[in-house]
Formats: sequence, C-alpha cells, structure tokens
Amino acid sequence: MKTGMTRNLRSQPCQIRGESPKANKAVRRARILHTLAKIRNQAKASGRDALSMKDIDAEIQAAHKSRRRKPSEPD
Repeated sequence: MKTGMTRNLRSQPCQIRGESPKANKAVRRARILHTLAKIRNQAKASGRDALSMKDIDAEIQAAHKSRRRKPSEPD
C-alpha cells in the first residue's frame, strides 16, 4: 500500500471502503450508544451510579495524588 493510500485510509476511511459518510456515522453512533449502555449497566451493578459529586471529586483527587511524582531527595 502506498503512503498516500494509508494517509487517506486514516483520514477518510468511508471513501476508501466505498461506504457513505452517513452509514459510517450511523455505525459509529450505534457503537457509542452500545458502549455507553454497557458502562451504565456496569456502574449500576457495582453501585457507582449512586456516587455524589463530592465522592467523585474525592476519588479524582485521590487518583491525582497517587500519580504525582515524589520529589527526589538530594544525595
């Protein structure tokens, strides 16, 4: 495959495969909606759907703190 073809495949996949942009958009939308439904079901099953904004903010802060680099101590 030529470089130009690869670039076009990334930027305009529906044109290369012969699909209409509307059909491609509909498929993407359906996949997104299906994924969101799965995420919502998993959250409901684990009880995460009932978290308050205060709890969510606390979880985010805890994650940020755990990812921060610890300052290196001088030799």
